[in-house]
Amino acid sequence: MSIFDGVKFFCTSTLADQRQADLSLLLTHNGARPVSLQEATHIITRSLDYEGQDNADEGSVTVTVHLF
Repeated sequence: MSIFDGVKFFCTSTLADQRQADLSLLLTHNGARPVSLQEATHIITRSLDYEGQDNADEGSVTVTVHLF
């Protein structure tokens, strides 16, 4: 069992392409899988005001603001 088993993530366009690639690699190597915004259990963004936020299922999604 991996640390991120069951995690379905989506990186928003607020993140630089290289940062998205780096995070995707790290997460997938530890059990998570990338999905569409509507399917995500975790959204990784640089801002709480991101494109498509109205399509996220409120209450079932963890929004992670990426600051580093």
